[in-house]
Amino acid sequence: MRPRISSVPAIPTASCLEAPDIGRTRDPHLWPVQSWRTLRRDTYRAALRSGALRAGICVEEPLHRDRPTVVFIHGAVGAPSHFAALAAALRDDVNRAAFLWDDTARLGQSAELLRTELLRMPACVTVVAHSMGMLLPAYVGATDPLGLVGRLAAVYVNPLVGGSRYAGDFRALRWLRLGPVLQRMFFPPNVLDLAPESEFQQTICGHAGAPSSFARQTVILFTERHGKEPGVPPTRVPRYFGRTRGELLERFGTVVDFPLSNGHNAPLFQPDLLIPILEKLLDRPLAAPRARREPIRSPDAPQHAPTER
Repeated sequence: MRPRISSVPAIPTASCLEAPDIGRTRDPHLWPVQSWRTLRRDTYRAALRSGALRAGICVEEPLHRDRPTVVFIHGAVGAPSHFAALAAALRDDVNRAAFLWDDTARLGQSAELLRTELLRMPACVTVVAHSMGMLLPAYVGATDPLGLVGRLAAVYVNPLVGGSRYAGDFRALRWLRLGPVLQRMFFPPNVLDLAPESEFQQTICGHAGAPSSFARQTVILFTERHGKEPGVPPTRVPRYFGRTRGELLERFGTVVDFPLSNGHNAPLFQPDLLIPILEKLLDRPLAAPRARREPIRSPDAPQHAPTER
Protein backbone atom coordinates (compact mmCIF):
# COMPACT_ATOMS: atom_id res chain seq x y z
CA MET A 1 0.00 0.00 0.00
CA ARG A 2 1.06 3.57 -0.51
CA PRO A 3 2.38 5.55 2.46
CA ARG A 4 -0.22 7.57 4.31
CA ILE A 5 0.27 10.11 7.04
CA SER A 6 -1.98 8.70 9.74
CA SER A 7 -1.34 11.32 12.43
CA VAL A 8 -1.19 15.07 11.96
CA PRO A 9 -0.08 17.43 14.75
CA ALA A 10 -2.77 19.46 16.45
CA ILE A 11 -3.48 22.59 14.40
CA PRO A 12 -6.44 24.98 14.37
CA THR A 13 -9.08 23.90 11.90
CA ALA A 14 -10.19 26.22 9.14
CA SER A 15 -13.76 25.02 8.70
CA CYS A 16 -15.20 28.47 9.49
CA LEU A 17 -12.51 30.52 7.81
CA GLU A 18 -13.84 33.43 5.81
CA ALA A 19 -11.43 36.23 4.99
CA PRO A 20 -12.47 39.87 5.50
CA ASP A 21 -14.80 41.50 3.02
CA ILE A 22 -12.25 44.15 2.06
CA GLY A 23 -11.94 44.29 -1.72
CA ARG A 24 -13.75 40.99 -2.25
CA THR A 25 -15.65 40.00 -5.36
CA ARG A 26 -18.68 37.98 -4.35
CA ASP A 27 -19.77 36.90 -7.82
CA PRO A 28 -18.24 33.41 -8.30
CA HIS A 29 -18.85 33.58 -12.05
CA LEU A 30 -16.19 36.27 -12.49
CA TRP A 31 -13.39 33.74 -12.15
CA PRO A 32 -11.96 32.44 -15.46
CA VAL A 33 -12.87 28.81 -16.11
CA GLN A 34 -9.96 26.75 -17.42
CA SER A 35 -9.25 23.01 -17.61
CA TRP A 36 -5.99 23.55 -15.75
CA ARG A 37 -5.34 19.86 -15.06
CA THR A 38 -4.32 19.42 -18.71
CA LEU A 39 -1.88 22.36 -18.82
CA ARG A 40 1.49 20.73 -19.55
CA ARG A 41 4.73 22.42 -18.66
CA ASP A 42 6.04 22.28 -22.27
CA THR A 43 3.29 24.64 -23.50
CA TYR A 44 2.02 26.27 -20.32
CA ARG A 45 4.68 28.96 -19.82
CA ALA A 46 4.65 29.91 -23.51
CA ALA A 47 0.88 30.37 -23.34
CA LEU A 48 1.27 32.67 -20.32
CA ARG A 49 3.88 34.80 -22.06
CA SER A 50 1.89 35.07 -25.28
CA GLY A 51 -1.27 36.09 -23.44
CA ALA A 52 -3.17 32.94 -24.45
CA LEU A 53 -3.48 32.24 -20.72
CA ARG A 54 -4.23 34.84 -18.05
CA ALA A 55 -1.95 34.82 -15.03
CA GLY A 56 -3.87 34.48 -11.78
CA ILE A 57 -6.37 32.10 -10.21
CA CYS A 58 -8.56 30.04 -12.51
CA VAL A 59 -11.25 27.48 -11.67
CA GLU A 60 -12.55 24.35 -13.35
CA GLU A 61 -16.16 25.40 -12.86
CA PRO A 62 -17.94 28.37 -11.25
CA LEU A 63 -17.18 28.50 -7.52
CA HIS A 64 -19.79 27.29 -5.05
CA ARG A 65 -19.72 29.74 -2.16
CA ASP A 66 -20.83 27.13 0.38
CA ARG A 67 -17.86 24.86 -0.38
CA PRO A 68 -14.20 25.09 0.66
CA THR A 69 -11.77 26.09 -2.07
CA VAL A 70 -8.32 24.58 -2.58
CA VAL A 71 -5.90 26.66 -4.66
CA PHE A 72 -2.88 24.82 -6.07
CA ILE A 73 0.42 26.65 -6.73
CA HIS A 74 3.12 24.82 -8.71
CA GLY A 75 6.85 25.18 -8.20
CA ALA A 76 9.82 25.86 -10.46
CA VAL A 77 9.65 24.30 -13.93
CA GLY A 78 6.19 23.15 -12.93
CA ALA A 79 2.68 23.29 -14.27
CA PRO A 80 -0.86 23.08 -12.85
CA SER A 81 -1.14 19.55 -14.27
CA HIS A 82 1.25 18.40 -11.53
CA PHE A 83 -1.72 18.57 -9.14
CA ALA A 84 -4.05 16.48 -11.34
CA ALA A 85 -3.82 13.37 -9.15
CA LEU A 86 -4.51 15.28 -5.93
CA ALA A 87 -7.40 17.20 -7.49
CA ALA A 88 -8.94 13.94 -8.72
CA ALA A 89 -8.69 12.44 -5.22
CA LEU A 90 -10.80 15.20 -3.63
CA ARG A 91 -14.55 14.97 -3.15
CA ASP A 92 -16.90 16.67 -5.58
CA ASP A 93 -17.99 19.20 -2.94
CA VAL A 94 -14.58 20.93 -2.97
CA ASN A 95 -13.84 23.85 -5.27
CA ARG A 96 -10.57 23.22 -7.14
CA ALA A 97 -8.55 26.14 -8.44
CA ALA A 98 -5.01 26.79 -9.66
CA PHE A 99 -2.79 29.84 -9.60
CA LEU A 100 -1.24 30.35 -13.04
CA TRP A 101 2.09 32.18 -13.00
CA ASP A 102 5.40 32.46 -14.84
CA ASP A 103 7.92 30.89 -12.49
CA THR A 104 10.85 32.57 -14.29
CA ALA A 105 9.56 36.10 -13.55
CA ARG A 106 10.33 38.18 -10.46
CA LEU A 107 8.74 36.46 -7.47
CA GLY A 108 7.59 39.66 -5.79
CA GLN A 109 5.38 40.53 -8.74
CA SER A 110 3.79 37.07 -8.74
CA ALA A 111 3.29 37.23 -4.96
CA GLU A 112 1.47 40.56 -5.22
CA LEU A 113 -0.77 39.13 -7.94
CA LEU A 114 -1.53 36.16 -5.67
CA ARG A 115 -2.43 38.54 -2.84
CA THR A 116 -4.84 40.44 -5.09
CA GLU A 117 -6.45 37.22 -6.28
CA LEU A 118 -6.83 35.74 -2.78
CA LEU A 119 -8.51 38.91 -1.52
CA ARG A 120 -11.11 38.46 -4.26
CA MET A 121 -11.92 34.84 -3.38
CA PRO A 122 -15.53 34.45 -2.21
CA ALA A 123 -15.11 31.38 0.01
CA CYS A 124 -12.94 29.62 2.57
CA VAL A 125 -9.55 29.13 0.94
CA THR A 126 -6.71 26.67 1.51
CA VAL A 127 -3.52 27.04 -0.53
CA VAL A 128 -1.42 24.00 -1.47
CA ALA A 129 1.98 25.24 -2.69
CA HIS A 130 4.85 23.08 -3.88
CA SER A 131 8.57 23.86 -3.68
CA MET A 132 9.34 27.36 -5.00
CA GLY A 133 5.61 28.06 -5.23
CA MET A 134 5.56 28.25 -1.42
CA LEU A 135 7.53 31.50 -1.55
CA LEU A 136 4.55 33.36 -2.99
CA PRO A 137 2.07 32.81 -0.11
CA ALA A 138 4.97 33.05 2.36
CA TYR A 139 5.71 36.55 1.07
CA VAL A 140 2.01 37.45 1.23
CA GLY A 141 1.84 36.28 4.86
CA ALA A 142 5.02 38.14 5.84
CA THR A 143 3.76 41.42 4.36
CA ASP A 144 0.24 41.38 5.79
CA PRO A 145 0.34 43.81 8.76
CA LEU A 146 -3.43 44.29 8.74
CA GLY A 147 -4.13 40.56 8.67
CA LEU A 148 -6.21 40.76 5.48
CA VAL A 149 -5.28 37.17 4.58
CA GLY A 150 -4.81 36.04 8.19
CA ARG A 151 -7.66 33.54 7.94
CA LEU A 152 -6.09 31.74 5.01
CA ALA A 153 -5.02 28.11 5.50
CA ALA A 154 -2.02 26.61 3.71
CA VAL A 155 -0.02 23.45 3.10
CA TYR A 156 3.58 23.96 1.98
CA VAL A 157 4.96 20.88 0.24
CA ASN A 158 8.77 20.56 0.39
CA PRO A 159 9.27 24.35 0.37
CA LEU A 160 12.44 26.24 -0.50
CA VAL A 161 13.34 27.43 2.98
CA GLY A 162 15.28 30.69 2.68
CA GLY A 163 15.43 30.46 -1.10
CA SER A 164 17.52 28.08 -3.20
CA ARG A 165 20.92 26.63 -2.40
CA TYR A 166 21.65 26.91 -6.12
CA ALA A 167 21.02 30.67 -6.31
CA GLY A 168 23.67 31.75 -3.82
CA ASP A 169 25.95 34.72 -3.81
CA PHE A 170 28.83 33.10 -5.76
CA ARG A 171 31.21 33.06 -2.81
CA ALA A 172 34.20 32.22 -5.02
CA LEU A 173 33.63 35.47 -6.94
CA ARG A 174 32.51 37.63 -4.04
CA TRP A 175 35.81 39.50 -3.89
CA LEU A 176 35.22 40.58 -7.53
CA ARG A 177 31.64 41.62 -6.74
CA LEU A 178 30.47 39.84 -9.88
CA GLY A 179 27.65 37.79 -8.33
CA PRO A 180 24.80 40.24 -9.08
CA VAL A 181 26.18 40.83 -12.59
CA LEU A 182 26.24 37.11 -13.37
CA GLN A 183 22.75 36.66 -11.95
CA ARG A 184 21.32 39.34 -14.22
CA MET A 185 23.22 38.26 -17.35
CA PHE A 186 22.92 34.48 -17.33
CA PHE A 187 19.93 33.53 -15.16
CA PRO A 188 16.16 34.12 -15.34
CA PRO A 189 14.81 37.04 -13.28
CA ASN A 190 13.51 34.81 -10.50
CA VAL A 191 17.10 33.93 -9.46
CA LEU A 192 17.46 37.48 -8.12
CA ASP A 193 14.70 36.65 -5.62
CA LEU A 194 15.88 33.10 -4.87
CA ALA A 195 19.26 34.18 -3.52
CA PRO A 196 19.08 34.13 0.30
CA GLU A 197 20.63 37.60 0.57
CA SER A 198 17.96 39.10 -1.74
CA GLU A 199 15.42 41.63 -0.49
CA PHE A 200 12.64 39.16 -1.31
CA GLN A 201 14.06 36.38 0.90
CA GLN A 202 15.02 38.79 3.67
CA THR A 203 11.44 40.08 3.73
CA ILE A 204 10.18 36.53 4.30
CA CYS A 205 12.91 35.16 6.55
CA GLY A 206 15.05 38.04 7.82
CA HIS A 207 14.75 40.08 11.01
CA ALA A 208 12.88 42.86 9.22
CA GLY A 209 10.14 40.48 8.09
CA ALA A 210 7.17 39.45 10.20
CA PRO A 211 5.98 35.87 10.87
CA SER A 212 3.29 34.68 8.51
CA SER A 213 -0.12 36.11 9.37
CA PHE A 214 -1.69 32.68 8.80
CA ALA A 215 1.02 30.52 10.41
CA ARG A 216 -1.48 29.00 12.89
CA GLN A 217 -3.36 27.43 9.98
CA THR A 218 -0.31 26.32 7.98
CA VAL A 219 1.29 22.87 7.76
CA ILE A 220 4.73 22.33 6.22
CA LEU A 221 5.15 18.83 4.79
CA PHE A 222 8.66 17.53 4.15
CA THR A 223 9.00 14.21 2.31
CA GLU A 224 12.63 14.67 1.29
CA ARG A 225 15.47 12.85 2.95
CA HIS A 226 17.44 15.05 5.32
CA GLY A 227 20.25 16.82 3.52
CA LYS A 228 18.51 16.54 0.13
CA GLU A 229 16.34 19.63 0.50
CA PRO A 230 16.82 22.19 -2.31
CA GLY A 231 16.50 25.13 0.08
CA VAL A 232 19.35 26.87 1.88
CA PRO A 233 21.41 24.28 3.84
CA PRO A 234 20.52 24.36 7.56
CA THR A 235 24.12 25.20 8.51
CA ARG A 236 23.97 28.40 6.43
CA VAL A 237 20.52 29.58 7.52
CA PRO A 238 21.80 31.43 10.65
CA ARG A 239 24.37 33.27 8.58
CA TYR A 240 21.77 34.71 6.23
CA PHE A 241 18.79 35.15 8.57
CA GLY A 242 20.15 35.29 12.12
CA ARG A 243 18.09 32.30 13.31
CA THR A 244 18.20 28.53 13.00
CA ARG A 245 16.24 26.60 10.40
CA GLY A 246 13.88 25.35 13.10
CA GLU A 247 13.22 28.89 14.32
CA LEU A 248 12.62 29.95 10.73
CA LEU A 249 10.08 27.17 10.16
CA GLU A 250 8.15 28.22 13.29
CA ARG A 251 7.43 31.52 11.55
CA PHE A 252 5.66 29.62 8.75
CA GLY A 253 3.64 26.93 10.52
CA THR A 254 3.61 23.38 11.90
CA VAL A 255 6.11 20.88 10.46
CA VAL A 256 5.24 17.33 9.41
CA ASP A 257 8.31 15.25 8.48
CA PHE A 258 7.77 12.09 6.40
CA PRO A 259 10.96 11.32 4.41
CA LEU A 260 10.68 9.18 1.27
CA SER A 261 13.24 8.07 -1.30
CA ASN A 262 11.47 9.94 -4.12
CA GLY A 263 10.61 12.76 -1.78
CA HIS A 264 10.49 16.14 -3.52
CA ASN A 265 7.58 15.41 -5.87
CA ALA A 266 6.08 12.40 -4.06
CA PRO A 267 3.06 14.22 -2.53
CA LEU A 268 1.96 15.44 -5.96
CA PHE A 269 1.44 11.90 -7.21
CA GLN A 270 0.51 10.22 -3.92
CA PRO A 271 -2.60 12.08 -2.68
CA ASP A 272 -2.79 10.02 0.53
CA LEU A 273 0.18 12.02 1.79
CA LEU A 274 -1.71 15.31 1.61
CA ILE A 275 -5.38 14.54 2.10
CA PRO A 276 -5.13 13.83 5.87
CA ILE A 277 -3.51 17.24 6.35
CA LEU A 278 -6.19 18.99 4.31
CA GLU A 279 -8.92 17.15 6.22
CA LYS A 280 -7.41 18.29 9.52
CA LEU A 281 -7.20 21.90 8.36
CA LEU A 282 -10.77 21.97 7.08
CA ASP A 283 -12.22 19.66 9.75
CA ARG A 284 -14.18 17.63 7.21
CA PRO A 285 -13.72 14.54 5.00
CA LEU A 286 -12.23 15.44 1.64
CA ALA A 287 -11.18 12.18 0.03
CA ALA A 288 -13.34 10.89 -2.81
CA PRO A 289 -14.56 7.28 -2.35
CA ARG A 290 -11.87 4.98 -3.70
CA ALA A 291 -14.38 3.16 -5.88
CA ARG A 292 -15.01 6.42 -7.72
CA ARG A 293 -11.42 7.55 -8.01
CA GLU A 294 -9.88 7.54 -11.44
CA PRO A 295 -6.23 6.56 -11.88
CA ILE A 296 -5.36 10.03 -13.13
CA ARG A 297 -1.70 10.91 -13.50
CA SER A 298 -0.21 14.23 -14.41
CA PRO A 299 0.95 14.39 -18.04
CA ASP A 300 4.34 15.42 -16.65
CA ALA A 301 4.54 12.76 -13.93
CA PRO A 302 7.65 10.56 -13.75
CA GLN A 303 7.30 7.31 -15.68
CA HIS A 304 8.42 5.19 -12.73
CA ALA A 305 5.92 4.34 -10.02
CA PRO A 306 6.22 6.07 -6.64
CA THR A 307 8.04 4.16 -3.96
CA GLU A 308 5.71 1.91 -1.97
CA ARG A 309 6.01 1.54 1.78
